[in-house]
Amino acid sequence: MPYIITGSALITFLMFSVSKFQLPHYIVIIFPHFAMMSGNFIAGLRSESNIRRWSISLSVLLFLTGIVITALAFYSGMGRSFFALFPAIAVCIAAILVFRRHDPGILVAKGIFFSVALFWYLNGFFYPALLQYRAGVQAAKVFNSLNLPEAPYMLNRYSRAFELYSKTQPVYILTGNPDSVKVQAPAIMYILETDLFLVDSAGYKYEVIKRFDDFRVTRLTAGFLNEKTRDEHVTRNSLIKIYAVP
Repeated sequence: MPYIITGSALITFLMFSVSKFQLPHYIVIIFPHFAMMSGNFIAGLRSESNIRRWSISLSVLLFLTGIVITALAFYSGMGRSFFALFPAIAVCIAAILVFRRHDPGILVAKGIFFSVALFWYLNGFFYPALLQYRAGVQAAKVFNSLNLPEAPYMLNRYSRAFELYSKTQPVYILTGNPDSVKVQAPAIMYILETDLFLVDSAGYKYEVIKRFDDFRVTRLTAGFLNEKTRDEHVTRNSLIKIYAVP
């Protein structure tokens, strides 16, 4: 049976890895397999020396987790607060100090504490800050709050997120020629800041409702994560209101 579960998990994982159509929630399918594999592994630990070795390894992992969380918070500036860092680090330290015995139950407890510390910081502070850089989603929220019946425009900007989260289907304009920029004013437009000159050249008057920094947060880079260099790696978008026609 363990070989069947391991084989099933491995085949499924490889299928998802090589597939061009990937979504994060697909991996959830494999979690029950991993849970059974982990449980079988822990239950199979018979030697006291093996249990001790794995217990020490988990203590080291908890210690490194506290260091990584702190380093990531200060490097990125995301979740760099006492309320974000102290509980996560305190959980890591408490698990190391309290669970000194070496038995299978302690291995499970340390694993739980590891998850609590990591996901407290990641889900509570890091990712909420990171998702602010999904400009399409943020722009759609602002557009929806305006409660306008007219459809928004997107000029040279195809954003699946903006289209998905907007209450009204956007109208696309793909052109590099200002004469081809035709909108029914007053109108809302989601646009790259580098393309604002097209609106100016077409003779429209507009005001910027809000600016947004955009980055593909599913593919993080060191340059983006670095708070000091982040501005060099984001794309700037604007949600504008066009209130006059040529």
